[in-house]
Amino acid sequence: MQLPLIVEPTSSHGRLTLGIWSPADADEMGAWWRRNRPHLEPTQRDRPESHWTAAGQRDRIARNSADVEAGRLLPLLVREDGALVGEVLLSDVAEDRPASFGYGIDSERLGRRIASDAVHAVVQLAFTELGVPAIETTTERNNLASQRVLVRNGFVPVGAGRKDGEHAQQSWRLVR
Repeated sequence: MQLPLIVEPTSSHGRLTLGIWSPADADEMGAWWRRNRPHLEPTQRDRPESHWTAAGQRDRIARNSADVEAGRLLPLLVREDGALVGEVLLSDVAEDRPASFGYGIDSERLGRRIASDAVHAVVQLAFTELGVPAIETTTERNNLASQRVLVRNGFVPVGAGRKDGEHAQQSWRLVR
C-alpha cells in the first residue's frame, strides 16, 4: 500500500495528503478535535471528555495500534498543504466483508471539496489495494452536506436507517 495518498490541488483546495496517524500526531490531533468540537460533537455523542484532548488522542492511537498493525484499521489524517484539516477512518478492513467508514473535516474548510476528494482517495485505496468488497457508513439524516459527499463518491442509501436516541441515522453502502 502506497502511503501517503496524494490528492493534487484543485481550484477549491490545496494539495491534500492522507497518512496514517502516529503517536507524534497526538498533540496536533487533540488541538484539531478541540477546535472542531462544536462542529463534530453532534455526530460524536458517545465520545468521552478525554477524546477532545491530546492525552485522549494519545490513548486512542495506543488503544487502536494492534488493529492498525494487523491492517484491520486504516486511520488517516487529512492534511492540506501540511496543515491538519481532517480524519478519515476505514475500519473492519477484510476481503470477505464490508468495511466501515467515517470522516470529519475542519469546520473552517467545509464546502471546498476536501471531504469529497479525501473520500474518493480512500475508496479507491480500499477497493484496489485492500480488496474490500463494499464500504458502509451512516450519516445523521439531516447532514445533507455529508450525504452529498457520499453520493458524489457512489454511495447509495440502504434501508430506512436507524434511530440513535433522538437522532435519526441513514445507512449508506458502496459496492466494488
